[in-house]
Amino acid sequence: MTGPTEGERILRIAERAAAGSHWLDHRAVAERLHATQASPVHRESLRHTAFDALLRIFEDVAADATIDAVFTGIEQPGVFCSPLAAVDTGTLTGHLLDNLPEPTRHAGADLALLAAPSGRLIDVSATPASPLHIGDTGQGAAVTVVRVQRGVTAELIERVAPTGPRGGLLIIELAHDATLNHYRAVAPGATALWLGTSVRVAKGACYRANLIARGRSRARLETHVVLAEPHSRADLTGASVVTDGEHLDQPVIIEHRAPDTTSTQRFHGIGAGKGRSSFNGRIHIHAGAVRSDAWLGNRNLALHPDAEINTKPELEIYTDDVRCAHGATIGQLDAEALFLMQSRGIPEAAARQLLAHAFLRACIAAPLEAAHAEELLGALPA
Repeated sequence: MTGPTEGERILRIAERAAAGSHWLDHRAVAERLHATQASPVHRESLRHTAFDALLRIFEDVAADATIDAVFTGIEQPGVFCSPLAAVDTGTLTGHLLDNLPEPTRHAGADLALLAAPSGRLIDVSATPASPLHIGDTGQGAAVTVVRVQRGVTAELIERVAPTGPRGGLLIIELAHDATLNHYRAVAPGATALWLGTSVRVAKGACYRANLIARGRSRARLETHVVLAEPHSRADLTGASVVTDGEHLDQPVIIEHRAPDTTSTQRFHGIGAGKGRSSFNGRIHIHAGAVRSDAWLGNRNLALHPDAEINTKPELEIYTDDVRCAHGATIGQLDAEALFLMQSRGIPEAAARQLLAHAFLRACIAAPLEAAHAEELLGALPA
């Protein structure tokens, strides 16, 4: 006796969420998701996290959604916060269905839309005096939309530490000349996690992100940034540690769709145990996006003989007059640096730890360094 097909499982997720929510056309999302299953792009994008594993996450969260997200800083002047169910659903549904980039690469985004009973809209129309915080410690699926209006600068700090299966979709829109500084720390845990971040950057706007993460029983953290208009910019840094029995899959895509756009990616990862980490950084320069400037670097240290580390940088360029560079490394701690430190009286174990700490701290920004760096560094061998 065979079990339900993938299409039937998708429809069950949609029907379960739709029974308690009327803010989204769940069947339309389910049909789009089902249609993407035949795409070779879909299959390739999930090389390190099988689609069946994604389905299991969202089947679990749809069955027992107990989201425990705490939003702080939303009471400030110029910050409007509302449940998505209370927003103009026609406009919002059209946006969510039509504006998410490349659905064939982001099956998790559609699964999050299907499984989420609702979500929250945060609209920032004036520069807040203090950061916006999202503390996510529950389980279930949720969608959050953050809009930063023209000329506004905002800071968003996320702490993700779910106690059960979790699927979260964060949609960010930056208007002309807006700036968002986004910081996110993902805690370790025994439960599965999918997080998707979709960012659209308008003319003259800037998205900066610092993303640090520990591995979990299964974790896939997707980031997709679209530089949609001239002189838009994205700067991403990240640090991660994977230890025994953990999994961490981090695909990052930056699309240059307009002239004179700039992006940088710098991610450092450490395999500190018998676990699996994967990083796929992709830069896509569209036709007509002349004078684009893009740089990607992914460096990895294998501190355990059984650590599995996969890295794949990609460039896809469809125009001339651009400047692009990318590189990826997997290696050990520098033997000369270790020798030099030992010659100065530092024991080998301490020298190894100092070098590993410095390697990670190079990609950890101040807000996360103060609050969450020790959780990352504490996973390293003493």
